[in-house]
Amino acid sequence: MEFGIGSTLATSLRVWLRNLVPFTILSVVIHLPLAIWLGLSLRGELTADRIDDLNVSLGYGGFFAGVVLNILLTSTLVYGVVMELRGAHAGLGASVWLGLKRFLPSLGVTLLMAVMLFLGILSWFIPGAMVYCIFYVAVPASVIERPGIWGALMRSSQLVNGHGFKIFGLATLVLGGTFGLSYLTKQVLFDPDVASLDDLRIYVAVDLVREVLTSTFAAVVVSVTYARLRERKDGTTAEELSRVFD
Repeated sequence: MEFGIGSTLATSLRVWLRNLVPFTILSVVIHLPLAIWLGLSLRGELTADRIDDLNVSLGYGGFFAGVVLNILLTSTLVYGVVMELRGAHAGLGASVWLGLKRFLPSLGVTLLMAVMLFLGILSWFIPGAMVYCIFYVAVPASVIERPGIWGALMRSSQLVNGHGFKIFGLATLVLGGTFGLSYLTKQVLFDPDVASLDDLRIYVAVDLVREVLTSTFAAVVVSVTYARLRERKDGTTAEELSRVFD
């Protein structure tokens, strides 16, 4: 089967909607550390200087925290996505259990990806985008194939090879939609020139809900992309992928 952006997004949307409640619950649990950090950051009095500081810290800190948490979320959702593609329904408990079993390898992949992505971003946009696309399916590879931390990154590179422009287009659409919704939320709910602390808290709370939902969908897209690339490259079906969890 040919790997395509449209078919991958359509399948991802179907899987996400059919599992919206359990996947969202998992996402909420994983985002709890971010929610706690945001709550602690918004304590105290609000001044003009503090608003500027919070814009910087919440902006950059929230971005990189979102990248890391999204990768960790993917490791937890892989099982549910593969089972859904197989035509079965994954239970919430089974997804959590599989995510915990694969937590340490996925964490290693997450940290190494985050470092390489950060270095790529420092080298300007194109290297950062290349790093992100090359290692786009490293976490599902780590969970399902268990080749080790570096092996998962190399496996992602192998699977993505020959589909780089499609992966770039897919990632651009998903990330563009995420950043677009984030920007819209800020424009509607928060004006730093007239905002109070309560206004800022409301904006952060709403944007956190947006982050939970969009990161869940993004994680589903990564998992579906991995399954489609395996099918394209290796001829591996979703049923065969699911057997690693038996």
